[in-house]
Amino acid sequence: MITPPALAACIRMAAATYHVPSAAITAEISAPKPPDAVGIMGIPPAWLPELAGRGFDPAEVSNSACVNVRAGAMILSMTPGHNAAISSTADSIPAPIRAIVLEAVRLYDVAPARVVAVLHSFHPAGSLGPMGIPRAWVPTLAANGFDLSRLESDPGYAAAAGVWILGVERLGRMQTYSIPAARFSPIPPAWLLDIAAPIARQHGLPLALVLAVAAQESGFRPGIESPVGAVGLMQLMPATATRFGVSNRRDATQSLEGGAAYLEHLKSVFAGNLPLMLAAYNAGSKAVIDHGNRIPPFRETQNYVPAVLARYRYYQRMLGAREVVASATPATAKPAPPADHQSKVTTP
Repeated sequence: MITPPALAACIRMAAATYHVPSAAITAEISAPKPPDAVGIMGIPPAWLPELAGRGFDPAEVSNSACVNVRAGAMILSMTPGHNAAISSTADSIPAPIRAIVLEAVRLYDVAPARVVAVLHSFHPAGSLGPMGIPRAWVPTLAANGFDLSRLESDPGYAAAAGVWILGVERLGRMQTYSIPAARFSPIPPAWLLDIAAPIARQHGLPLALVLAVAAQESGFRPGIESPVGAVGLMQLMPATATRFGVSNRRDATQSLEGGAAYLEHLKSVFAGNLPLMLAAYNAGSKAVIDHGNRIPPFRETQNYVPAVLARYRYYQRMLGAREVVASATPATAKPAPPADHQSKVTTP
């Protein structure tokens, strides 16, 4: 059973994703439903094949309140013209990446037929992913918050990046790249919201910040391990996990507890300066202090901080939060503790 706070967060995220008023979703949840209606949104069973064709798992639509809300919000959002456009092209998108491509199409307002044409066109050797992204786009994607390792390893993520590029090209703003990559931040599953919300409150942190760090670090995948040995949702290094009482870094609750405790500590060290907190989470407190309480000149950290800030603002909007991002003005930091071994970057 989903908790009321988690359901409220799911409603806000679905409303923002599919551009539907939260009130409309709430009204559907509250409305009387026939006996055969599916889930809290009362989705007619006749919709299930259509939803499956758009990447929804019918079992999850039936059993997961959050997925049901998303499916219902998508149905509410569809106009006849857009419905026809997607229906006529969805079958041409390979099944393993169909859901993520269709979601990117909606988020970045790209014509589905255009995406299908690129998917099935000739891709030169060395290009990235199913959309054949030219390597020349890689620096731009990195600067806008895309994870380059996932571009190489995750076909669905690479396809979404290709749709983002088509959206940028459509707007004709090749120098501003005004469509934020953070818009394609993963939607937190209901189980994650259930455990992250009280942990964030306990450590005096915005829930949106904890989600942003988890999304950037692991894409909400509890079992992931990095090449440098960071593990879990919050990608804790062994020494950091030990320091904050985490015995199983692959356990989602423990990882969130440890990561939130570490962020709370960094909040104290850097007087609440959020960019410096994030830089220290990535590169270690000592690196930030050694560089004059500024973001260290490491490429990974320079990319990491704006990417997490973008995700933070995205999740603020999704959650209806009103927190203010801390100033980037240099802070007066407390001395870094000698046991700070969280750095995950290779310094020059």
